[in-house]
Amino acid sequence: RHIITILEQADDRTLVLLDELGSGTDPAAGAAIGMAILERLTNRRVITVATTHYGALKEFATRTDGVENGSMVFNVDTLMPTYRFRQGIPGASYAVEIGQQLGMPEEVLRRATTLIGEDEHQLDEIIIALDKERERLHTAREEADTLRTELDQLKQDYHEKVAAYPRKEQALMDKARAEADRLLREAQATVERTVAEIREEQASRASIKTAQETIKDQRSLLAALLSDTTPAP
Repeated sequence: RHIITILEQADDRTLVLLDELGSGTDPAAGAAIGMAILERLTNRRVITVATTHYGALKEFATRTDGVENGSMVFNVDTLMPTYRFRQGIPGASYAVEIGQQLGMPEEVLRRATTLIGEDEHQLDEIIIALDKERERLHTAREEADTLRTELDQLKQDYHEKVAAYPRKEQALMDKARAEADRLLREAQATVERTVAEIREEQASRASIKTAQETIKDQRSLLAALLSDTTPAP
């Protein structure tokens, strides 16, 4: 009755949610009714979300404009849902695979596969293979994202160290210049003290001149030292 009301009143401003469309009756008939309902809603441009286990409805979505498959990813190895939605790919039933994991007899599983039908079973196998490949790609992408993050951090650390290098170099230069300046002042004081002592002792002009030349040499030497510690422009 609710379906009838929806088919009569739904329009392009309506959101319709249908759980297990076509269930509760013969699978073939249920799938046919489900396709007819989806066709009508699609033609009216009604936004519809429908869940189903019918392979016929999955095929219908694949070949019908305006209808698209989607499914929740299921981990066959752990028999646990991943709660990740994927767009564009239908879900598999996983009935045979789950039966194998639970230890169901092989002859029962083979008979079930026969009863399901070869085409239906092959479709499930294709979907499961796609699931595994998508899961592998998802894991690889996560690993790539992690490596990219680590690389970005390394690049940031490198640039910070490069930026800090001139500051360290300047600090070393300043320290060297201060040390050279100190040596210059000490040398000048020592030589001038020597000159004063010579004068006090009334030394000859030659002795004083020699002392003055010593001062000049010391100044030139230390000035050169200061020049060496000055960075080039």
